Amino acid sequence: MADAYSERLFSYGTLRDEVVQLANFGRKLVSSPDAVTGYKLSTVKITDSEVVAESGMEVHKILVPSDDSKETVGAWCLPSRRMNCAQQMHTRRMRTSVCA
Repeated sequence: MADAYSERLFSYGTLRDEVVQLANFGRKLVSSPDAVTGYKLSTVKITDSEVVAESGMEVHKILVPSDDSKETVGAWCLPSRRMNCAQQMHTRRMRTSVCA
């Protein structure tokens, strides 16, 4: 039997917040620790008022390549269904490149 949550969403930012999870997925997601190597955190100013209202923050974290290939960013791995993830992220106008 296939895992109903066979897709994993890598989250280093606002999707770790329960309020944001509830708004995007309608439930709190179970998570496990994860990390990405070769990247570092930076920030981006959010201009979409819906996203700002949902997260409560005008500045969000983003991943950018690091000059140090050993630099690591801690994150969470969140289970999701591919369609659920794609539909929710599109519906909420949030963008992610890691939804597989």
